[in-house]
Amino acid sequence: MPKILVVLLCVFSGGLWSGVANAAMSDNEKAALAPAQSPYLYYVVIDKKGDTAFATTLQQQDANIALAKKNGAPVKLHVQRGQTLGVVDL
Repeated sequence: MPKILVVLLCVFSGGLWSGVANAAMSDNEKAALAPAQSPYLYYVVIDKKGDTAFATTLQQQDANIALAKKNGAPVKLHVQRGQTLGVVDL
């Protein structure tokens, strides 16, 4: 059975896991279907090494974006509207 089919079966069966489906998925696929609980609402890459800063408020996120720009990191905003994902340079 192809891996993508296994993932879709898990999603459409109410998220019930089976040993076969669980073994066939990567850690990233498992995390996408069952994300960890976190208080963070925002994140941004803050330097060219790829370090990431997380924030719970928009004010904290604005400070993190300012730090990213200061460090020369390419800052992009990802906006989801319906089925469309747009990327905007900040």
